[in-house]
Amino acid sequence: MKILRIALLAAAALLAATPALADLRIGVAAEPYSPFTAKDAGGKWVGWEIDLVDALCAGMKEKCEIVEAAWDGIITALTANKIDVIIASMSKSPKRREVIDFSDTYYTSAAVMMGAKNGDMDFSPEHLAGKTIGVQVASIHAAYPEKYYFKSATIKTYQTQDEVNQDLAAGRIDYVLANGTTLDAFLKSTQGGKLDKISATNGLTGLIITPKE
Repeated sequence: MKILRIALLAAAALLAATPALADLRIGVAAEPYSPFTAKDAGGKWVGWEIDLVDALCAGMKEKCEIVEAAWDGIITALTANKIDVIIASMSKSPKRREVIDFSDTYYTSAAVMMGAKNGDMDFSPEHLAGKTIGVQVASIHAAYPEKYYFKSATIKTYQTQDEVNQDLAAGRIDYVLANGTTLDAFLKSTQGGKLDKISATNGLTGLIITPKE
């Protein structure tokens, strides 16, 4: 609850500047990203960041609508005025800062490499030579191995994190690089039981993103 109150204060100044609408359109990635955002069996959006949206909107006395967009097109949806704000796990890159503004961080989570549960904790580029690393497209996790592992390993991109995890569990790829909190949720599943986190790399932050004024 403390994080939620901090997030409310951090976001209120940004969202208060948004013109009054019948609905404040909150953009989230269409792909399931547990435990942050996902749809339950009835098609309702649930998750930690959905709880944050509910708290923010209640605090501002705004009526809000969750609008989903593909992750690799969510910034375009914002700049094209299809949504008013994004609430998501997104890094503050210089390229993104050219077109969007970010709130203060409301959570941090390490980016983590996940592989088979076999006791092998060596994730150096040399050790991963010839291996395949799966990542979600248009994410900070896709950029990291492209910079540090491209000479030794094969980088395979997927539209959703679910697809990455499923291919790792099925043995079609060797490693996954993703948000550690999200991977924790997968590791607790039946499929994730034979996998393990093997490294922590750069950090990931949760942010509230608005169009650049």
